[in-house]
Amino acid sequence: LYLNDNYRNYGSSRNQRGSYQTTQFFLDRAIYRPGQTIFFKGLILENDEASIPSIVPNKKVTLTLFDANNQELDQLELTTNEYGTFNGRFKTPASVLLGRMRIRSDVGSGSTSFRVEEYKRPKFEVSLQDLEKSYSLGEEVLIKGTAEGFAGNAIDGALVNYRVYRSVRYPWLPWWVRMPSTGGNTEIGKGTIQTNENGAFEFTFEALPDLNADRDQKPVFRFSVEVDVVDITGETHSDSRTFNLGYVGLEAEVKIAEELDKTQDVHRLELSTTSLDGSFLPASGQLTVYQLDAPDRFFINRYWNEPDIYLMDKETYRKDFPYIAYDGEDKSYNWNKIEKQLELPFNTAESKEVELDVSKWPVGHYALDLTTKDEAGNELSRTYTFVVYDSKAQNIPANIEWWST
Repeated sequence: LYLNDNYRNYGSSRNQRGSYQTTQFFLDRAIYRPGQTIFFKGLILENDEASIPSIVPNKKVTLTLFDANNQELDQLELTTNEYGTFNGRFKTPASVLLGRMRIRSDVGSGSTSFRVEEYKRPKFEVSLQDLEKSYSLGEEVLIKGTAEGFAGNAIDGALVNYRVYRSVRYPWLPWWVRMPSTGGNTEIGKGTIQTNENGAFEFTFEALPDLNADRDQKPVFRFSVEVDVVDITGETHSDSRTFNLGYVGLEAEVKIAEELDKTQDVHRLELSTTSLDGSFLPASGQLTVYQLDAPDRFFINRYWNEPDIYLMDKETYRKDFPYIAYDGEDKSYNWNKIEKQLELPFNTAESKEVELDVSKWPVGHYALDLTTKDEAGNELSRTYTFVVYDSKAQNIPANIEWWST
């Protein structure tokens, strides 16, 4: 049993030690070449017992430059001006291990880090094209790309190393359903090719599904393509693309509020039908609303987790614990559908909205079922639950808190 009535009996250790000073650094860049000059500026602040900062003028400070092995390379002694700031320069080393280096202040142990690398300006870029058509699982997928210089020249004869990975995700599962294992990334293809005289390249791979994935849960397979292009000078640039394929090539969703007031004239529901990559894909289907057989009482929230096994029968349990749910009876997904309330066809090619009139419906719980099909005829279904209530009702007992349930 977790209760949020604890009391913290100690204060901040920083406040107990009184005022303290800090050093903040500002660099002119984040990466340098060996031998370049680092221009830096610093600000020294003094924080009082309430952590209110103020500047520290005429303060002597020692700055130390450390290399990637944390060895001291150089040192400067400076003094802050009337605004509490100082500035200086260091020269990056040219004959030590490259990598992340840092400047440290002896005031407040403030420091800042930066990288020193032997880099050069890029001469070309790599770009993968979008897929030229829609594919299905098991088909050969064609990937095209280009390597082009920033001057407009084609990068021909360059090596192209490519890799293809597959992962699994489940696009929509009710929160009470246990999430199946996704299995992580799996490499399903790789190879090496060359760019042609136009700087273009292409390759294919087979979009195989993971047979261990639970097909009934409508898994979506995410294919990631990564390429590294290396020109004759050794310069390397990369690009990547991802796309999704599934047994059902469609995503569908209804945006409906959890509570609908029957005193309002009409409620508008938004429909969304897209491809697995998120682009709009028109589809038709049907919305069906059922009234649910909800319990005839309120239930309070449990203080402890629900047990896995109930040793009492329901009648005995109800006698001792009348307002605590028995074996998930407070969960709407366990309630039976008792009456069909509405059938409503939709076609997102014509409209992405539908109107719902609940003014004549009884107050209570309802389930909305969405059914549709993709272009190959594979069926997709979704279920949403909501409550219909009457905001003008006057028969609520004064001693009972009004809950949406």
